[in-house]
Amino acid sequence: MKRVGLITGLGPASTIDYYLGIINGFREIKNNGSYPEIAMFNVDMNRMFEYTKAGDYQSITDYLAESVERLKASGATAAVICCNTLHIVFDQLVKKSSLPLLSIVNATCREIKRRNFKKVLLLGTIFTMNSEMYPKVLETEGVETILPDKAQREQIQSIIFPELEEGIVNQTKKIELISIAEKIIRHERVEAVILGCTELPIMIKPGDLSVELLNTTEIHILDILSYLTGKE
Repeated sequence: MKRVGLITGLGPASTIDYYLGIINGFREIKNNGSYPEIAMFNVDMNRMFEYTKAGDYQSITDYLAESVERLKASGATAAVICCNTLHIVFDQLVKKSSLPLLSIVNATCREIKRRNFKKVLLLGTIFTMNSEMYPKVLETEGVETILPDKAQREQIQSIIFPELEEGIVNQTKKIELISIAEKIIRHERVEAVILGCTELPIMIKPGDLSVELLNTTEIHILDILSYLTGKE
């Protein structure tokens, strides 16, 4: 039987969204009273944050690879990083991982292609916005990724950390983020906005922006459900 392994602890609030989303989605699909088998390994967010700030990608990769091994020992047959930011080392981790990995970036890019968007705005942590992980994959599909400027990226980072990372929605900061996004949407004429941090959907809801949202948490959960309920 398939068992998904979740690498969590990178945001308690979004971890809850993953857990409940997988369970509720699985039960709806199966409709027979059964529950999915889930293994979880909770990493130290502060440790990961320090590695990320220092640009110590090798330590991030090693820590995640160790986490995958712990999940494998728990019987997991595939692993998931419940976080956009740490996908900056996804390619390196794939080479070290003893389990198949379900990528939030790849799942989101497939959804963008399916919905035929050609120009999207990426919002996320400063580490995600400074990386090439989304633009690189989307470029191969003919999709242009628009990024906030340097000052806006720093402003968005301050909106996410520390309050939103803990699941606290500050309404003043929500208005601030919407203002930043709408300014870029109008100027760049983007078709959709990637909520490229798994905490952003806690703050930004459908209808809050003038274009469609791409909720990466939700998209990732659907990909996990496809794995769990698909044929062996």
